Amino acid sequence: MMMTPDTQIINEVWESTVPIIFTLDSSDLAQSDKPPAYYLSVPRYSYITLFTGPVKAYFQEYVPSINDEMWFDSEGNPLKWHYPVGVLYDTFGRQQIPWPITVHFHGFPSNQLLSCPDVDTIKSHFMNTLKEANYIKYGNINKLNDLSVLETTDLWAGVFRNEKDRFWKINQKLVDKALLNNVAIRIIRPHQNILLQQPFQIRSPEGREHTLAEILEKFVPDVTVTRQNGLPTTAHHIIIQGIVPTLDMSLLWLTTNLSNMDNFMYIVILPSDSV
Repeated sequence: MMMTPDTQIINEVWESTVPIIFTLDSSDLAQSDKPPAYYLSVPRYSYITLFTGPVKAYFQEYVPSINDEMWFDSEGNPLKWHYPVGVLYDTFGRQQIPWPITVHFHGFPSNQLLSCPDVDTIKSHFMNTLKEANYIKYGNINKLNDLSVLETTDLWAGVFRNEKDRFWKINQKLVDKALLNNVAIRIIRPHQNILLQQPFQIRSPEGREHTLAEILEKFVPDVTVTRQNGLPTTAHHIIIQGIVPTLDMSLLWLTTNLSNMDNFMYIVILPSDSV
């Protein structure tokens, strides 16, 4: 029996935002006076480069010249725009509200960040990621390929314009309950350049639903999982969509309700001393 998404949780995931305080890097200043910070609340599911327009417009008068691509960092960590904002916050935000981010107009770290020259680049990345996730889940991308041009446009426009109903009307067409066998997961760890992206079966051969603890034990064995009163636990901090799940939670429930709009479920793993 397949699981139906919890409408309330789906709505809360969509509506969750990250309040951000943007400040200009002092080395970019054309004058000694630093401009006031710029505040913005960004949807967790979105991409930070979708908001470069208003941020750039606010700060560019304080910059003598702009000959490079704008980029962001959090406490010295360049932010990879191709990860959802919520994932970046869970990885580097340290529960700060608002989250302080530094804006740079020079010195783009091309050895650490992908270039993002325009919105079409973000759209292309989103659609490719969606294809990857659906291939992992179902073994094909037939339902994505079957979408009309208008439906594909609506799918991206829902993300771009923050229109939940427009997005979900199309995204629900991608669900194939009869073929769903794997969860599409991405495991993120700070200061590690390798993104762990693996398929993992939802159920054991006997039909038992796999748990979050089992996925950690298989793919990140250095994250020690112990049992206390029969329940799995770890000293590491495990975060999915801004929450700390219990390790005995069903992967089917988690991926059904807490996947990002690109259809991947992101698991952020922080060291025990990081919070």
